[in-house]
Amino acid sequence: MDGSRLEQWLTSPRRTRYPRTIGELLPGNTTDCLIVDNDPSVDLLDASGFLTVDRLMITVDVCIGRSYEQLILAYWDGWSGIAQRIEALRIPVVVLELPDRRYLAIEGTAGDLEALSRDNWPYLGPSIVVAGDRSSILFSDVDWPVTYLGFPSPLVAEASAKELASRGIAPQPICTPDTPVFG
Repeated sequence: MDGSRLEQWLTSPRRTRYPRTIGELLPGNTTDCLIVDNDPSVDLLDASGFLTVDRLMITVDVCIGRSYEQLILAYWDGWSGIAQRIEALRIPVVVLELPDRRYLAIEGTAGDLEALSRDNWPYLGPSIVVAGDRSSILFSDVDWPVTYLGFPSPLVAEASAKELASRGIAPQPICTPDTPVFG
């Protein structure tokens, strides 16, 4: 994985400040998105403040697909113990310096994501999950009440919304690059 190219892609629409709109948050080729509410009244959060591990795996399965052999997984480097977890998988780590936070990123599989999320540790969810071909992205952070899902077209976003709803995760209406970022 070329960390500088990934950084450039992830920051393509951003300025060097906290994003105000989804267009400033998600990469430039992401034209449509969904918002998944992480509110405890919708689904109880665990200690991480992110999606529960089961909801995360459903969301990745629907929006990115478990069939992808390659995912890019990025974890906020402030998570206590995350570096040791990644090292245990023996996967090379790339440090991403994004405008607001620093992330530890790896190229992995859905199995690696599950191992980092479940294997005898308290759950620490990734902040960024990207399809290996960069066709879809899941973006969240510990202090955000929602998860953003970015897609290259409205048809993919709409199909993903229907599939998520059928599996018990009801995303909010499809958003656009002009939709404000919650925060």
